[in-house]
Amino acid sequence: MSESLRLLEIVRQVSRERDLSRKTENAYINHIRRFQDFYGERDLTEVGERGIGDFLNHLKRTERLAVSTQNQALSALSFLYRDVFGQELSPCLKTVRHTKPAGKLPVIFTPEEARAVLSKMRGDAFLVAALMYGSGLRLSEAVALRVGDIDFERREIVVCDARTGKKERTTVLPEAIVPALKRHLENVRYLHEDDCLLGYGKVRLPKQIENKYPNAGFEWRRQFAFPSHIKTIGAETNRNHLAESTVQKGIGEALVRANIIKPACCQTLRYSFAARLFEKNYDIHRIQTLLGHKNLKTTVVYMQFVRRAGKPLQSPLDN
Repeated sequence: MSESLRLLEIVRQVSRERDLSRKTENAYINHIRRFQDFYGERDLTEVGERGIGDFLNHLKRTERLAVSTQNQALSALSFLYRDVFGQELSPCLKTVRHTKPAGKLPVIFTPEEARAVLSKMRGDAFLVAALMYGSGLRLSEAVALRVGDIDFERREIVVCDARTGKKERTTVLPEAIVPALKRHLENVRYLHEDDCLLGYGKVRLPKQIENKYPNAGFEWRRQFAFPSHIKTIGAETNRNHLAESTVQKGIGEALVRANIIKPACCQTLRYSFAARLFEKNYDIHRIQTLLGHKNLKTTVVYMQFVRRAGKPLQSPLDN
């Protein structure tokens, strides 16, 4: 095995020890692989702060990556030097400046557009999209939702941290999708019972829970509300949650069928949830809690959109 591949294996091992999500782990490895290619055979431990800055500028200048991707690359290098190489951040990465977004307002659906998009969707992808618009969930939160996180009596959804399993916040469960969601969970329960009869039925849990309760992965309340239709044979866990790409593809096709030309995506549904709450004059701190924003400035962006949208200007020609 070459040195570069050996380093990537070490990164993967350390990320598992730190209990990073698989999505973050894969993203970090891709950025570190790009970092290796940039410097070839050079010893990365000796690249230093200036070399790391040159690499980040290269991403910005030539590869034209999105701002969020550039910042993710910086996080990946921070992880590499701090957790893998054991080097202090101050001499290497502390003075590398983060790239800040340009401050563009998010794309928001009107109520009519949101209904049009959802009406063109079916199955699991529809339910996930409906929860993003009706509950303000992130895509990663919606697909990883577990059966026990849904409280039909109180009409609430509990959002838990994927790495620790601890409760992060509570948001609303839309009344409109309760019947469809209950029917869906009945089918999921049949699927889980069939898996258990065949000797499977275990799902991946945060390490803190798995270490304390080894058999918790078989419990019904721990199962993913939107399980993958592909079962993994011979693995420690047998069924993962629905892939994010399935929902992304479904929303992309729905946008085409609904003839919506806005540069929208999955997150547009979550943004629109926030916009609707601002339009109804909900308290900004309550909206911040529902969305799970750590910084109030992030929530204010949606309020700015609603204020700027306001009442459409009327042209003098129309008078």
